[in-house]
This record gives sequence, structure tokens and C-alpha cells, in this order.
Amino acid sequence: MTKRKKIVTWVLVGILGTGLIIALTHRRQPVTLRGSVLRQDVDPNKQLPLADVQITAINGLGSGKTNSDSLGFFSLTLPKGLRRRQPVLLQFRHKDYKSLDWDDFISDKLYVARMMPTRQETMPSPIPTPRSQTPGSGIR
Repeated sequence: MTKRKKIVTWVLVGILGTGLIIALTHRRQPVTLRGSVLRQDVDPNKQLPLADVQITAINGLGSGKTNSDSLGFFSLTLPKGLRRRQPVLLQFRHKDYKSLDWDDFISDKLYVARMMPTRQETMPSPIPTPRSQTPGSGIR
């Protein structure tokens, strides 16, 4: 083997060895889904955050669960097998709201879910006001 072939061989062995070491020591960080859960309403002022909503992420490779906090925020760390760009089913559950199932792809975006209440709030009936009496109307 010529000197040049030996140098090329050792360089290739060094590159492959370095790549193998990096591949074995470099661990992928788990993916975390972050977002907020709001009450669905046509009036933006009534779209309030929902606390204690159970959020479940389901994929063929695994699943994860969490609950929203008092500000409606949630942070859900997925199992190590789940990666970005894979499909995921997000389920949002709360006893006072209609269930929401959301098909999406795993990414770093902010997820904002809006849930409909199970019963619509009715406007309170106006309090009947007594008929206004004009002064002297009751005098004979």
C-alpha cells in the first residue's frame, strides 16, 4: 500500500469513528408541545382561559398527558419515540365543555385550542321595573 492510500484510509477511519462517536453520544431531546386552552365565544372578551383541561397526545408510538393550569397554559413532554413532523391526535377534555379532538403534526408551534361550553349561558331576564307613576296620578 502506498503512503497516499494509507493516509486516505486513516482519514476515512477517523471521519467514520468521529461520526459514530457523535451519533452514539448525541441524544435527541424529547419534544414538548406547548399551548393554551380558551373558551370559544364570538366575543373575544369572553374567550377566557380554561383551567384543569386534560390534554392527551396520542400517536401510534406513544402518548402523553397533562392538565392546563389556571391561565389555560399547558406543556406536554412527549415520549422519546415521538418526533417532529409525525402525526398526533390531541384530545382536550373538561367536564363543562364539549370534547375536542384535534389531528395535527408534532411541531414547535404554539397550540391554541378553543372549547365550546356544553350548555350555553342564557342572558338573565331583565328585572321588571315598576311602572313609573307620574306625580299626582293616584290623587282623587
